[in-house]
Amino acid sequence: MTSEVRRPLLHIPDDQAGRGLRVDLMTDGQVRVRVLPAGPDLWAETLEEAAALAGMLPGVSPAVLEQLGWELELMAMRGGDG
Repeated sequence: MTSEVRRPLLHIPDDQAGRGLRVDLMTDGQVRVRVLPAGPDLWAETLEEAAALAGMLPGVSPAVLEQLGWELELMAMRGGDG
């Protein structure tokens, strides 16, 4: 993918230093989920799809996945004006 980051959406740190998850909206409309510190990346069409697929990424703890779900629910409740 050659798209650039339009807007960083979430940075969820893990209990292990330097690890976690980052969610970005890209200029082409895709959603990128990156396992920190160095990948891999998951590409999705929507935030909902990204959340559903994030559990398949290696190195993502259950606590980070739970936080991702919580953050996305909060974003949905706040809507586009949040």
